[in-house]
Amino acid sequence: MPLQDRPLQPQQAMHEDILIHGAHSIVFRDERMPTTTTCMDDPVNEGQQMCQSIVQQLLAIADSALWERFIHCFLLHSNSTSVRWQAHLLLLSIFSYGNTEGQNLLLDLMWGVWPHLPSYGRKAAQFVDLLGYFSLKCSMFKEK
Repeated sequence: MPLQDRPLQPQQAMHEDILIHGAHSIVFRDERMPTTTTCMDDPVNEGQQMCQSIVQQLLAIADSALWERFIHCFLLHSNSTSVRWQAHLLLLSIFSYGNTEGQNLLLDLMWGVWPHLPSYGRKAAQFVDLLGYFSLKCSMFKEK
């Protein structure tokens, strides 16, 4: 049975919910977040630190099978172009705020999907865009 068609186990469903909620916080973070600190602190820097922290937590709790399922479900299988672009933005944000290990994980997963890409046709545009960008930016890939 293909990975994307398998039913989620209760723990996987919980991790998927956490992944989606955390991802929503990254993509739709409010730049006008109120701060209780002094005016010397930089709220933009605090927001970036918060995003990095959320991404690290997402990468720590979600295994590669869950990331692969997310890529298949929202980036390739969705009939809605807007959903695919939202998934594109989310993965781009996770890549941008993630550490090298997380970046390499996403890149490896996406290269693993590459051989099956022709079957997705025009739905694969966002996937190809991300794969090209990740491949150019990822230092591990440059060494291979």
